[in-house]
Amino acid sequence: MYKRWETLLPQELVDAIIDEIPLEETLTLQVCTLVAQSFYSRAHKRLFFMAVLRSSRYTHHRAKFDPYARFLQYMARTPNDASLVTELRLHDFYLPISGSWLTQDEVLVPDILNVLPNLESLVINCLDTSLSRAIMTSLRKLIATPHLLNISFSKVLFRQDSPSFLSLFKDSVAPKNIQVHGGLAYYRDIDDMPSTGVNPINSLAIKMYPSAAADFVDCLLSSRCPFDLLTLKRLEIYSMWMKHAGIFNRLLCHLKNSLEELVVHTSSTCQLPCYELSAWADDLVQQPEQSSWAESQRLNVTLLVKTRIHHSRFLLCWLKFWVHLPTIWSTSTCICA
Repeated sequence: MYKRWETLLPQELVDAIIDEIPLEETLTLQVCTLVAQSFYSRAHKRLFFMAVLRSSRYTHHRAKFDPYARFLQYMARTPNDASLVTELRLHDFYLPISGSWLTQDEVLVPDILNVLPNLESLVINCLDTSLSRAIMTSLRKLIATPHLLNISFSKVLFRQDSPSFLSLFKDSVAPKNIQVHGGLAYYRDIDDMPSTGVNPINSLAIKMYPSAAADFVDCLLSSRCPFDLLTLKRLEIYSMWMKHAGIFNRLLCHLKNSLEELVVHTSSTCQLPCYELSAWADDLVQQPEQSSWAESQRLNVTLLVKTRIHHSRFLLCWLKFWVHLPTIWSTSTCICA
């Protein structure tokens, strides 16, 4: 009866069922590996698809309980399972007296990055702290591989005495999807970094304080930037107030012939949000490079707004803002939250 029941289910249906299970429900995926042989392969692969490492000061000093040390030991013993991990998320934590762990670690994280041969996505969450030199060196080697496509930095500080953020990508070959959320980056050593500016980039998300975002844009537009910005297809920017969105206007004008999608995250608590929206559009239109925008290029614009005023009233403001947009922005969407 068991064999007959197993053969009645097409493998495509079994795979579709398992793919609907969220990656966070590891216990459910473990149970699926015990259902039948047809369930095991897909469930086992999905079980190791994403690894989230989050430790604490209470478990760090005991390798038996520290998730970083345990994960490294298991991956080193089972290379087949290590090859299944395609997404890795690292979370920083504070240690008594010594402070941030990712600032001090010289062994565990570099070894973890080296033991995962098929890593496609990497997320590093810090606590407004920097990374150790060993981790930065391992990151540079990992980013140079063609299989890593997505990388996200959250609250990571790139200090003057450490390798710069853009230096991590100087040997990149495959198009990357990059997210930079919070943190700070110093680029004073960027002039000493040799760069050809031919490394492709597919998408870029910037969520930083205005002063940090302005410095970041200046570095992207500098001659030493390792990215070929003409390969950038999707730009996602976060601006708490639209009056600061003008920081990105020079970057938008530089991408006028290649950018295909623009997503703007913002919020508005004022009674007349259309003023800030229209002012941003007017400033963009008045940029010196605006007159040479290609007429054949069409840009999809999505504005995600968190507002405290009534949605119907804000839609009227959006219509006024849309009139100020450049004529090449043929598709515009406004979503109120």
